[in-house]
Amino acid sequence: MPLSAEKIRDFASRFPTPLLLDDDSEIAKRLATIGQFDRVRTSTIRDESVASLTVLRESGLALNTDCLAAAERAKAAGFLTTPNRPEILFSADAFDQRTLGELIRLGVPIDCGSPEMISQLGDRCPGTEITISVNPDLGSSIGRGIWTDEVEASLLRADQDGVMVTGLRILAGDAATPDEIAKSAESVAYQIGRTLRTLILPVTPSSSGERTFDDPFAGIVQRLAQTFEHPIELHADVGSWLRRGTRLAIAEVRSVKKAGTRTIATLEIDSFALRNPAELTVIARTGDAYQRQSIEILVTGRKSNDYLVAATIPIPRVGDLMAWRVTDYDE
Repeated sequence: MPLSAEKIRDFASRFPTPLLLDDDSEIAKRLATIGQFDRVRTSTIRDESVASLTVLRESGLALNTDCLAAAERAKAAGFLTTPNRPEILFSADAFDQRTLGELIRLGVPIDCGSPEMISQLGDRCPGTEITISVNPDLGSSIGRGIWTDEVEASLLRADQDGVMVTGLRILAGDAATPDEIAKSAESVAYQIGRTLRTLILPVTPSSSGERTFDDPFAGIVQRLAQTFEHPIELHADVGSWLRRGTRLAIAEVRSVKKAGTRTIATLEIDSFALRNPAELTVIARTGDAYQRQSIEILVTGRKSNDYLVAATIPIPRVGDLMAWRVTDYDE
């Protein structure tokens, strides 16, 4: 656990719990490896607070989100929505009319993952600029994005509906190689033509499980800039990887009860935040909880109480704090 018991108590005394924190030092280490890109884009995390988003903005990050509420919070955190350099992208394969109306009202740029989204947007807001997500069948989910054989028809639809495609986002799975991504991106970029200003490419893990950034992406940007006679911004799409395993949760113990021979502790947090927790720790409000007997405790949240996590920890008391590293709460 990167935070001491004293620091966790301090956070819990100054901010309402449950509390979700990002380990900024780990994020900074990962960001330092992505220097060749003009901008780094990360995915929003469920229930992201305005305070957390503000920290991301101050770190120079941009956001992709498929949630209207997250887009609203991102704008409240100060993320800009200028079309020529969007710091927020609403990235989805469909939206309802209410969501579309709110996105237009807020001025949030849209990343269209289907031809239908292009027409819906053109009907409501002709003249707007969009990004399109293209799926070149490199291991991404089969249901995501516009497939490459539909790109030409989608661009024609954009032209007919008065929508300008200025951004291209390539979707690919972790197994896709940088060369495969680069080849697909360059092909689609030339289909889009001179209106293209931003290229968003996935940064994928190497076979060792680490990220590799010595990719052939810079060459694409140079060739496109020469052909189109204007600069092309290159964005790294790191998804949730940038913050995976860096998020810390702090929650108060609200009840401790017996169920036969088992002891169950209920926390004031949704149970999905407890999936595969790492370094689960008990912090007494005063004193050292680890002076108590340790036994197997079943830990659950205030909702979905059928989800239980077993951990051998000191016997908790109501009012204690629990802290853990969140490993499966990223998207």
